[in-house]
Amino acid sequence: MAALNWGLGHASRCIPIIRRLLARDIEVVMASDGEALQLLRAEFPDCSALTLPSYNISYKTQNMVRNIAPQVPHLLRTINLERKSIRNIIKKYQIDAIISDNRYGVYLADIHCVFLTHQLRIPMPYTWLEWLFAQLNDRYIKKFGICWVPDFQQEPSLAGRLSHKTKLSKLKYIGPLSRMKPLDMPKKYDLLIILSGPEPQRSFFEQIILKQLQELDLRNVILVRGKTLDNVPLPSLTSKTTLEIHDYLTSHLLNEKITESHIILSRSGYSSLMDYISIGNVKSILVPTPGQTEQVYLAQRFEAQEYCVYQEQKDFDLELALAKVQKISGFPNLLFKEDLLDTAIEDLLSELV
Repeated sequence: MAALNWGLGHASRCIPIIRRLLARDIEVVMASDGEALQLLRAEFPDCSALTLPSYNISYKTQNMVRNIAPQVPHLLRTINLERKSIRNIIKKYQIDAIISDNRYGVYLADIHCVFLTHQLRIPMPYTWLEWLFAQLNDRYIKKFGICWVPDFQQEPSLAGRLSHKTKLSKLKYIGPLSRMKPLDMPKKYDLLIILSGPEPQRSFFEQIILKQLQELDLRNVILVRGKTLDNVPLPSLTSKTTLEIHDYLTSHLLNEKITESHIILSRSGYSSLMDYISIGNVKSILVPTPGQTEQVYLAQRFEAQEYCVYQEQKDFDLELALAKVQKISGFPNLLFKEDLLDTAIEDLLSELV
């Protein structure tokens, strides 16, 4: 099981897949890098955990093209390094199948390889550029035997055109992936802040939030910084707010804190949204990572359905957002009873016999 280290979202949505495999007595070898690998190690300490080459993506500006274009040569080199690494891993651990969450180089032609993504189309500021990225994306996905899409094939879908506007044929929609579940617990926190995503934008947003918190009088606030490795120091706080700070929470504890919180403030990453619909009754303020057009699309999509309040980081106003979020219905529980993931896993295992 290989996960992209781009925030913690890719690793977190691998967790329900790994749980299902372990329940079937399947040996799982996990592979990633950085904080994503640390998250997987914390959740599954008994599984082998290997380090893959790092993509080291950074978002320094609010323009996606300016962010990504200079990093394309490095991304292509990393994909080639992944190819070399995975050959050695397969030989050493006698791997029978690969499930790769958005790691384009983690495949081998002579074994069963699954590519996991909801990004069949990536929104771009220009039509021609979106078409070009789509061709490149399809080219890499076709190298895998099948593509698992964590969404519903029919409406109501979650990712909309991100996961449906495609000409790819070998697709299997496996439903939303979440490590969370509904819990019956009373509300006791005014606000839960969940930070994640690439630097330096994660730290920029943290500083903005903490500064505005000092101007408000909230009863209980929790900050989960999304840091599993190096501890980035917090600025000194002089606030009336009671602030509980965690660098990282296990899946179970984060599930509890979300359930116990009246309002969630987070990025609009797809994995976070899948968690919210899995828990249900979640009122959220979504602030996309600057330069990530996919997150902007998702935040706007769900704000139109009155599931969330959407704000841009450059115009972030916590006091205004808190007033607006009181008027929305929030994320309902949208999970269907049919377990598409179990079916996909059974199909994969049957091919290995």
